[in-house]
Amino acid sequence: GARLTATVAAEGLRVVRRHRHIETFLVDMLGLDWSEVHDEAEVLEHHLSDRIVDALDRALGHPTEDPHGHSIPDADGHLRERDLLPLESLEVGATGVVREVHADAPARLQRWKRLGFVPGCALSMIERHDFEDVMHIRVADNVVVTGTEGVTGILVERN
Repeated sequence: GARLTATVAAEGLRVVRRHRHIETFLVDMLGLDWSEVHDEAEVLEHHLSDRIVDALDRALGHPTEDPHGHSIPDADGHLRERDLLPLESLEVGATGVVREVHADAPARLQRWKRLGFVPGCALSMIERHDFEDVMHIRVADNVVVTGTEGVTGILVERN
């Protein structure tokens, strides 16, 4: 298989840092919806210098996560690792906290937001029927009934 050189890997982390800071800025400072900032950040990330990204980092209070819960690499290129698992893998009775959501489609992110699947929310798997691919998940005061496809891309940290 192919491997990235250290230089290319470091450049990749610089782009990730830039992208995630831009998303955070667009949500926290400009009030844009978290489900719609990915494409805007894609455009802007190629036009901001490291100096501007460092200024954004300071202005935002040195965030460690973007609005989707993804870790933001620090200025030295270190990316915090977490032990996360797919929401659909939780067993009945297990509880967790949503830490990251992975979806490029704004409609999918908006649906998760509407259902309460946002970074930081607590949840529990209250029932599941694997053969039928049906899960009952408690999120806040709601019970969401869905299949695997409905939650693929939501990563949780088990309590």
